[in-house]
Amino acid sequence: MLVQKLGVPTYPGRAGVQPRDPGNRPVSPLVTAGSVATQGQAVAEGARRGAGSRAKREGPSVTAQETIGEVVRLSVPASLEYVRIVRLTASGVASRLGLDIDEIENLRVAVDELASTVVDAAAPGDLEITFSSGDGELRMEGRAPVAAGGDVGLDQLTAQILNAVCDKYELRVVDGSARFACTRRLPAD
Repeated sequence: MLVQKLGVPTYPGRAGVQPRDPGNRPVSPLVTAGSVATQGQAVAEGARRGAGSRAKREGPSVTAQETIGEVVRLSVPASLEYVRIVRLTASGVASRLGLDIDEIENLRVAVDELASTVVDAAAPGDLEITFSSGDGELRMEGRAPVAAGGDVGLDQLTAQILNAVCDKYELRVVDGSARFACTRRLPAD
């Protein structure tokens, strides 16, 4: 488990140990599995680390949507044990955007249902989630690799739950990835 304190990544029980990539080079905690970073942090980190970094190659993703406020990305192993981290991140983002406790709980339910459905169909790999705000709404998108011929679907109860807690949602398989999107209106200021 990675613990970030004052920008310095540490691991409980292994003080001073910095995460490393397969080439044994130090890596930023902003681009490791299970980490959370805003888009600005990832871009700044990429510029600091140089042309070879993952964050630098990805670059800013706001070129097509200039109205996006903040973007938070989360990448965890595609396993049900990590869906709790996705729920916690969703509630933190929603709280920061001013949703009340009931709206936050609805959002957590939506993210839990959608992420669990995608993870159930996922092949080994990572579940990647993006939370973005803009145009008066919070949009959550997620994806994970799916085995060839794999499909995702919802039972009737889950569909009813999602219709009750989301303004819009979608779930599909595209290009070998199970994907979901969920949109929730933000409270008016």
